[in-house]
Amino acid sequence: MGAQGKERSEDERLVALIRRGDRQAFDRLVIQYQGRVYYTALRMLHQHEEALDVAQDVFLKVWMQFHSLKRGMKVYCWLYRITVNTCLDRLRWRKRHPAVPLSEQDVVTIPEWRYETSPRQMLEEALWKRRVEAALERLPAKQKAVFVLRHYQNLKLREIAEVLDRPLGTIKATLHQAIHRLRAEIAREDLLPVERDEPVRGRKAEEVR
Repeated sequence: MGAQGKERSEDERLVALIRRGDRQAFDRLVIQYQGRVYYTALRMLHQHEEALDVAQDVFLKVWMQFHSLKRGMKVYCWLYRITVNTCLDRLRWRKRHPAVPLSEQDVVTIPEWRYETSPRQMLEEALWKRRVEAALERLPAKQKAVFVLRHYQNLKLREIAEVLDRPLGTIKATLHQAIHRLRAEIAREDLLPVERDEPVRGRKAEEVR
């Protein structure tokens, strides 16, 4: 049996173990394919940070939707399908929402997954990122509206002021309150990942989608 045949045989063994809930088998699958997923995303998106995000999202989807992997379908084909579809979604989003530079005052610093992070930490941080989204849902309606328009729709502050028919100063104050409240929600729910031996780089809240 050649190298490719051995890899496919190992894939089948890992799939069988993962179907039985073996977390270590999933970790091995991530280690085996994370590089390919990342570089596929990098070539499609041409952005290192976004490719890392896609790799994280892909393996979160794989873990949560593994039951949907059809019998007989090669797991690497499924991984590439999820990767490509995730990238296409992001490219469509980019087309609808051109990037707008952020000022220092409207940035929330939260952890990001690093490529050297272990598979288990990667999955835990992906789940944590979704919990941050839940914290956002608990913001007061006006604060949430300003935050979403700024960080998710990439509107400028003056555009938000026009949309909501409020003075620019009010929009700035509301955005500051939203960021402060979101940080408080994250701290109160103890959403921060466990400490690591090395510091985790920060990232902008608009990138958490």
